[in-house]
Amino acid sequence: MSQSSQKPSPQKPSPQRPSPQRPSPQRPSIINTWQSIALAAAGFCLVLAIAHLQPAGAIEPVSPEPISSETAQSMTKRQLATAILQELGVAKRYDLFIGNAVDLATLPTHSQRFVDWLTSVMAERGGWKTVALKYSRRLEDTFSESELQELLALAQNPTLRKFLQTELASYSATRLDRRLFFARIWEDYNNGSIPVPEGMSL
Repeated sequence: MSQSSQKPSPQKPSPQRPSPQRPSPQRPSIINTWQSIALAAAGFCLVLAIAHLQPAGAIEPVSPEPISSETAQSMTKRQLATAILQELGVAKRYDLFIGNAVDLATLPTHSQRFVDWLTSVMAERGGWKTVALKYSRRLEDTFSESELQELLALAQNPTLRKFLQTELASYSATRLDRRLFFARIWEDYNNGSIPVPEGMSL
């Protein structure tokens, strides 16, 4: 039997890392089989799972101005939930964190322009707008109206907002670090330094 037709060992799959060359303009080749799985699971499969979910546009917009306690008293639970998510910057955080799939799938040698483009595609097709209404409904179902009013007041706290902005800035500033570490992890996996536990199926 030829070597190409031999059955792979079930104890240690050996997917190959993609070439460190820049992706071609026509069809970038940046991920191997297992990286494709990670990319799909973290991003595009999210779209399929919630394909019929109502988009974020269905949620009533709120004013960017600070909301007073008196105004909050007259808001519906949907409006309160939407305002809380907006004040906490959850939409931006969600779309930014979905870039983890891109960090995992790309190499440090890929251009930042390409990485940013791929991140924008992920955010557009499987980002916040696909889950916004679901987030809002979860808040409505979990918290009472008075609790939502309390959360809104907390979300508008300047110190908390400054912390959240700093956390997002730190996350963005460490993106290249993540890509470098992920690349090393894949390299260690492919050369056998990270063995798959015995009996684990793929």
